[in-house]
Amino acid sequence: HWACHSDVVDAVISVGGALQVSECPVQRPIPVLHYHGTRDELYPADGAKGTTPVEAALAVWRARNKSVGEPMISESG
Repeated sequence: HWACHSDVVDAVISVGGALQVSECPVQRPIPVLHYHGTRDELYPADGAKGTTPVEAALAVWRARNKSVGEPMISESG
């Protein structure tokens, strides 16, 4: 929310967050770096009752930022 209503944000770093905003009036792209564990029980990566799957939320940000190409995904054990 803050990134969408501020003139000073250079990027967003989200750790296990929902990345869901109802509106984002800032016109410039807002780069997003998102970390999410596959065993997160509070906000499961695949979504749960009342939550959007992480991939769907990231797709909204990619469309909003007019991103081209596939996102960079890294997995660790």
